Amino acid sequence: MTNTNKKSKNYLIRTITPTCLGIGKGEGFIDVPIARNSVNNLPILTGSSLKGILRQNAKENNNKNIYEDFGPKDGSSQGILSPQDAQILALPVASGKGLFVWVTSPFLLNCFFNNLPNEISKEIENIKISDEQIIAANHVLFQDNNNKKNAIVGELYFLNLEDQEVLRENIAKIFANLYWKNVSSFKDDFIKRLSIVSDDVLSYFSVHAMDVRARNRLDDNRMATDQALWYEEAIPSMTLFWGNIGAQELWQNGNESEKRKAEDALSDLKSTQLQIGGKASVGRGLIEFIVSES
Repeated sequence: MTNTNKKSKNYLIRTITPTCLGIGKGEGFIDVPIARNSVNNLPILTGSSLKGILRQNAKENNNKNIYEDFGPKDGSSQGILSPQDAQILALPVASGKGLFVWVTSPFLLNCFFNNLPNEISKEIENIKISDEQIIAANHVLFQDNNNKKNAIVGELYFLNLEDQEVLRENIAKIFANLYWKNVSSFKDDFIKRLSIVSDDVLSYFSVHAMDVRARNRLDDNRMATDQALWYEEAIPSMTLFWGNIGAQELWQNGNESEKRKAEDALSDLKSTQLQIGGKASVGRGLIEFIVSES
């Protein structure tokens, strides 16, 4: 009989370059679309891909417990670590003032905070937002002739905005202290740029704010070949994802001797830079993998 002792740890991913974790051939004008959640159509980074690059990183760093942590490469048995799909947390979108903002929504915040202690998650209960509103930092807002605060994010205009800076900043600080407590430069930038939009507006940006590029194939004379033009979709650089890595100790017939502890496998996970997905030869898929500090 197999016994288990389950533990888990949260992680965050920041895309450094556009990331193309595709699903093969698409049905629309985008020939190579990104992977999306089948229920809400939001971008994801699949847990199987993440497990693969964490395994490769462990191998490169001579981790002696690689087979226990990740299982045999042929998948014939289970390893201790089980990464879940990474869910989107915040998406970078150009703004008319302040260069860009990270947009998130009540749905994304709920998904994230449900994995945290109840006393931390109470902040989101105060979020009330319509499709015409955005809770944004003051530095991306501008005043019109009637002294009304407005914002331009992507191609959308948000008018007559209310001041909810305290609520926005409190939520931003929760994320920042979990992942960037000791990285003051990025922490401060994240806190001032995080903005909250409605779920419907976030869904719009998750489709129309992706990085879509035309690619072409050249022959030996560096000339475009016939019918070789295609379009690739990628997750923009500076997109933030979060996820959970489960760990369970496995041993047979109650024999705990010589088994590796779940806590030890999780503690060996370190924040680092990794490459995920395809198109590495053209600079795609460089990410920062950040393990929660609490």
